Amino acid sequence: MPFSDSLASRTAFGLLAEKIAAKSPKAVRLAKESLNGIELLDVKKSYRFEQGFTLELYTSPDSQEARDAFVEKRDADFDEKKS
Repeated sequence: MPFSDSLASRTAFGLLAEKIAAKSPKAVRLAKESLNGIELLDVKKSYRFEQGFTLELYTSPDSQEARDAFVEKRDADFDEKKS
């Protein structure tokens, strides 16, 4: 791989990592657990499995902070201790 392609890839991955890191830590953990857990399940079971994570996240303080931040047109401030 030429140096320029390697540098571009690292920059793109770095930008993506920064975007993910700015999200709710709890949401990132639950998304990862959900995606890893549905891999070997059929579609119906996968959907039910994922819905448990959706409910857990929706009822979390991070979810309310994200909604408040959106309405107030500001960046969300996720507090890891509340997650």
